[in-house]
Amino acid sequence: MSDSMSRPPMLLMLARVPLTTTLCLAAVAVSAGSMFGLSTDPLVLDERAFFAQPWRLLTGILPHEAPITLVAGVFLAWTLGAPVEIVFGRRLWLSVVLFGVVASSSAEHGLTGTRVGLAGVVFSLFAFSWVVARRAEALAGLVDRRFALLIVAWFFTGLVVAWTGDLRIAVIAQLVGALQGALLGLALTSPRSWVRTGVSLVAAAVVLVSLMIGGPLGVRLNPAGAARRGVAAGYALLTQGDATGGDLRADAALALAPCDARVLAMYVLYCGERGRLPIAREAVERAVASLEGAGEDRSQLASCLVAAGAGLLGEDEVRLEVAEGFARLAHLVEPAETEHPWMLASTCWMQRGEPAVAMMLVDRAAAVAPESREVRTLRAEFAGRSPISSGRGEASAPR
Repeated sequence: MSDSMSRPPMLLMLARVPLTTTLCLAAVAVSAGSMFGLSTDPLVLDERAFFAQPWRLLTGILPHEAPITLVAGVFLAWTLGAPVEIVFGRRLWLSVVLFGVVASSSAEHGLTGTRVGLAGVVFSLFAFSWVVARRAEALAGLVDRRFALLIVAWFFTGLVVAWTGDLRIAVIAQLVGALQGALLGLALTSPRSWVRTGVSLVAAAVVLVSLMIGGPLGVRLNPAGAARRGVAAGYALLTQGDATGGDLRADAALALAPCDARVLAMYVLYCGERGRLPIAREAVERAVASLEGAGEDRSQLASCLVAAGAGLLGEDEVRLEVAEGFARLAHLVEPAETEHPWMLASTCWMQRGEPAVAMMLVDRAAAVAPESREVRTLRAEFAGRSPISSGRGEASAPR
């Protein structure tokens, strides 16, 4: 922000900007609770926000997935929000924030499902401040050039990070929030009443379209994303003790994208927890039949199934059976034999106390990928525990 603007002591500043202070403190408290294991389910943004629980459109900006996004979001929200609240008052601050939050959160949820955090708020406040500073000479110091460059750099950094997949960044929320802030800034500073009215109507239209994208329209635009969120919601119901509701939610979600690899893997994992592996197998068989030799999609699904099975490994016999079932499903899906399903199955049998069978299966993995370091490491680990020679067992290993 511009150094020419006076900055009162911190306590006085907190008293002068109660809305900005409350927003930042709430984001810190909710995110800290989530990172320490407290449930934020009543606050997160999901499908329920568009039908029965609209408060989630507002509270969904509070939880953050990573400390870096929390720190950056709170810093930028404070730096941008405090001057807007001081200069323009709480009513206009609320208008900028609410328009930005509802539109950006809805659009991001419908198109990607990424957790928004304070991204929509920050970019709405920034775009509003930048437009006002450029159009009203008396407020030219509201946003200086260096801070504007910082925001732009932050956006493109997030774009790169989202592209590489290292961290989920709400890029769409940033764009939609900036659009809303710019429209409100234009409406505020325009000298013509018909322009103010027209721009305000456009801003309201953006909110309505975003709500449609987040709700019913989002299912058509991104059925796989809606399906993944649906299976996750079904799993949440299952953990809360509502197995029937969880089954209905998960089955309905699968119907939206029955051939998507991630959806199927999530659905299989859900069915594994519910003891419905035969139902999951039927779903995978239907998906495989409909893929008609699409090798890349089938390989991705097989990898997801192996990863899900590895996540179930442990001492519990039921979970081991489910994990081995995942390995068998991966064999069914994979168009070309790979070592990973064999490695998963061998680990399951070793944890069951059957080193002979485990060694047979790891020998199969070694035959498929003799140069694999992972297979050699697993084979060496099992060799000392197996009573049979590692050169036998390929013919009798279960498929």
